[in-house]
Amino acid sequence: MNEDVELTNFCLSEKETSELLKAKTRRAILNQDMVGLKKIGFNNTEIKTICQQNAMGFDRIMSQSNRFLKTRIKIEIDHCKFNEVTAEINQSLSELSRIQKLIKYEAPKAMMISLFGMSVERFKFWRCVFGLEKRGRAPSPNETQKHQIWQVWNMNLNLSLVDRLIKIYEETKVPLRSVWAEIHSWTDIPERYKTFDHKSRFIIDKNEKINQSRKCI
Repeated sequence: MNEDVELTNFCLSEKETSELLKAKTRRAILNQDMVGLKKIGFNNTEIKTICQQNAMGFDRIMSQSNRFLKTRIKIEIDHCKFNEVTAEINQSLSELSRIQKLIKYEAPKAMMISLFGMSVERFKFWRCVFGLEKRGRAPSPNETQKHQIWQVWNMNLNLSLVDRLIKIYEETKVPLRSVWAEIHSWTDIPERYKTFDHKSRFIIDKNEKINQSRKCI
């Protein structure tokens, strides 16, 4: 498609308009053309948001452009919808990053199902991506490791459960499959720390409800 076509061309289809917007936006970013981005219709905050995205984030935002383009006759940016789209995508990418980190830290299948409702196929896919071999039963932590896990857990009650588990691994280097088994062996913490509402995908934690929705992934 010719990138020099005017965005006001009323003959363009919705798909063509979206593709043209993506092409002109990418070209303006590569040329560091602030004026060009403003002519498209983006405000200063939106320009900053777009420029801070990596390639995946940019493509995801542009793929949702039909949600924030007001009309096909004359291109206008619906700023509220743009903010909504970028917030969803940033949350999605952040959650994807955490999922990948948990998998690399040897999170067990039961953990990923509980936290994210992850399918067995998707769990196997990510383990394959990171070259993780099939393991047997998780080894029990030794007494020193058990003490470390309990200590890190209690020092980070302000974090969401996912971030707390990541923190435990990063500070103790105990594989999360062993950490998960250890946490579920505790009898002196409220049961709500270890159970999840699978229907709504909300994790019940000490002082908050953490939305672990995976709708954008």
